[in-house]
Amino acid sequence: MDALELMKARHSVRYYNDRQIEAETLSILSSLIKECNDESGLNIQLCLNERSAFNGIMARLGNFINVSNYITLAV
Repeated sequence: MDALELMKARHSVRYYNDRQIEAETLSILSSLIKECNDESGLNIQLCLNERSAFNGIMARLGNFINVSNYITLAV
């Protein structure tokens, strides 16, 4: 799939369920994030069970509902 096909196929998900992320999935995500950070010098963070980041006006305007887990690129 080329970049144009990827852009056409993309979609946004803004309504989330409150299902827990499985331990195996968390382990894989954590390992991949650490690997990316170590190789690139980035500061990627996995935020779990954190609802306050999506309580502001921009989140409400963006229609983000029930977000509690997300990945950030921090400086």
